[in-house]
Amino acid sequence: MPKQLYKITQFHGGLNSNADPRDIAENELAKADGIMVDNLGKIRAMGSTSESGMPSDPSVLTNAGHGLFTFSHDRDKAQDGTGTASTANPIRTDYLAIADTGSDAQIDIYSSNSSGTDWGQGAIDLGTDSSMQPVYYAVDGNLRVHEGDFSLSNNESKWLGYVNRDPWIKCTTGTTTAQSTNSWRQTGALSSEGSTWAVVNEAYSANPGTASNYPTGADVVEITSGFSGSGSITGSYNIGVSTIYDGTQETGIYKLPTAGGDGVLAASSREHVNCIATIRANGDGGSSHTWAATKERITGFNIYYKDNETEIWYKNFHISMESGIVNNFGRSFSGMGVPTGWVNSDGTLGTTYLYSSASQVYSEAIPFSVSAGYPQDTFTTDFKMKAAVVANRRVYAGNVKYTDSLGNTVIKGDAVVKSPVNCFDIFPSGNVLEASVNDGDDIIALASYADRLLIFKRRKMELMNISQEMEFVEDTFHYKGVLVPSSVCTTDFGIAWANQYGCYLYDGQKVSNLIEKNGRNIVDDITWGNFANGAVMVGFLPKKRQLIVKRNSSNSSDAGDIYLFDIVTRSWTFCSDKVPSADSTAITTNFAVDWNGDLILGYQPDGSSGGTIVKWDDSSVSQSIDIETKDFDFGQSGQRKNIYKVYISYTGGSGQNCNVQYKKNGSGSWLEFNADLTDTTGNQVEAELAPSASITNIKSLQLKISGTCASTFELNDLSIVFRLKKAL
Repeated sequence: MPKQLYKITQFHGGLNSNADPRDIAENELAKADGIMVDNLGKIRAMGSTSESGMPSDPSVLTNAGHGLFTFSHDRDKAQDGTGTASTANPIRTDYLAIADTGSDAQIDIYSSNSSGTDWGQGAIDLGTDSSMQPVYYAVDGNLRVHEGDFSLSNNESKWLGYVNRDPWIKCTTGTTTAQSTNSWRQTGALSSEGSTWAVVNEAYSANPGTASNYPTGADVVEITSGFSGSGSITGSYNIGVSTIYDGTQETGIYKLPTAGGDGVLAASSREHVNCIATIRANGDGGSSHTWAATKERITGFNIYYKDNETEIWYKNFHISMESGIVNNFGRSFSGMGVPTGWVNSDGTLGTTYLYSSASQVYSEAIPFSVSAGYPQDTFTTDFKMKAAVVANRRVYAGNVKYTDSLGNTVIKGDAVVKSPVNCFDIFPSGNVLEASVNDGDDIIALASYADRLLIFKRRKMELMNISQEMEFVEDTFHYKGVLVPSSVCTTDFGIAWANQYGCYLYDGQKVSNLIEKNGRNIVDDITWGNFANGAVMVGFLPKKRQLIVKRNSSNSSDAGDIYLFDIVTRSWTFCSDKVPSADSTAITTNFAVDWNGDLILGYQPDGSSGGTIVKWDDSSVSQSIDIETKDFDFGQSGQRKNIYKVYISYTGGSGQNCNVQYKKNGSGSWLEFNADLTDTTGNQVEAELAPSASITNIKSLQLKISGTCASTFELNDLSIVFRLKKAL
């Protein structure tokens, strides 16, 4: 029979290590180490990590698999922690936050607009406990950081955001604006601000403009309240106050003590309730009216009353930091001849006391639950979480610890608590979502895609529909959980994650195992299980639509090994000691995507102090490669063949030195050709390879290309010259 030419031009099927090399597809490879098959008709050298362009953070100590987060804002200088009006400019800015988990708990921040080389070290200070596990989320440009390790009691939740408002702007005497806040601020978690309040002055006739009735202390508010007129209001009433943050977030109610000590206001056949709010905005007696920086997120307060014999609080007044006090009808009234809005006690802004008054018929029209958007007595404090995601203008927090309204410490490892809409710091104890309870499993990570909440536990993933007010569980996927949060990432195709059983993608419709193709595994189960049986990390490359799965984030000898998956071609390749390329055994952070669309991570070089930020660079680099092709039977599995030559079209370059070998009939040793792939010109050439010994009477032939390839290496096609032997 005549000689024939068998040509292989496609390799985008990538790795298939699960099937026998003779049974894999022609465009697949039995081994694909150190290469990429992302372009049709081409094998090239894999990329590597390279300098990100960001300076190293010299002081940071990394908690493996944690700490890296990106966010954006319309103002610069967040890295300063508490910028000022003169330095924080209205410039869109991207930021990178990294946790320093050394002797304390601090977040360092780098700005994309930074003209220098320095990080804002300690821009956020959570506390004094080392080895923190930060849980980040950002909404409307403002960053929240929670401590994910509940045993670290000295670390607290923090908020970093830009405050731009003018309290006292409706002051009707003196200068119009007494204070202007236009800067970055760092605050703790929300509270009912009990320390802000002075006692209730029950003598409503006591003029707050009289020095003897001024509240004392720094940044305090005193309420002067009582009943008047003739009507049906009789009995003893409590007065309480809630604090409004950012214009939308209302805390729980703090019950105010009274000057008389009994905690009640007496009413006897009255109709109206009257209220005066007196604020001492600066406890040092100066003239600035400067509200404390830690309280500048406070935009107002709501004043509540309740019958001493009932449990329901009813809102009657709102105190606006800009406008003064208003009643339920949105109108401010003059009490005792005091004009509408904030008034300074001596008619100027030369002292620190401002007051405002209002009056209305006592009302039980607006209970707390209507005003705040969540049930009374469900406000929580000291809230911590191990996982968080923002969806539908809510925050979903998983695996939580908090103090309830009775002062009890509550830990719910298998629960999700959702915030009210547009209230990103409030987590009512009544807003608990529990897909499964008491199952011996804890929530590790949360993700959201297509109105679905993905709840990752160690042994399973629960899919919850959050498209409506009442959430419900759509499905439970056993054996699809994760061990660490860094095993989960968001892509433009959906949510991707990995564990010892596979690598998965939820696309809004279904969960697919990416190590399966057309109903068959393409990565050997045992090999994958050994690779991904720990704290495996997953990152997404937006520019290439690829996933990188890293063995783990520790400083083990093989921690830098990766699998790379191309979502478009659905192909896998592998490379050892790859991420980070400069020190593959270094402790690393989680992956993140920066403002340039690059996949980045931080690491400690040689395990020492210091945080180096590197990015994944798709450009090929010179490296060791190991390629094993399909075991070709030329479409005639049972017929014997003679092999004469192999032609390989490729591009080499500097340092190119790859050996080409073959194996017969799927067994035995790898044997040599008379030449290798060693061209260093950088031009495309065709290597003509003849076997060192005759290849006769075989049924199949497999090729192996290994060694050091140039950064410019590309393999375009393989051609095998063979002749079929007559059947016996």
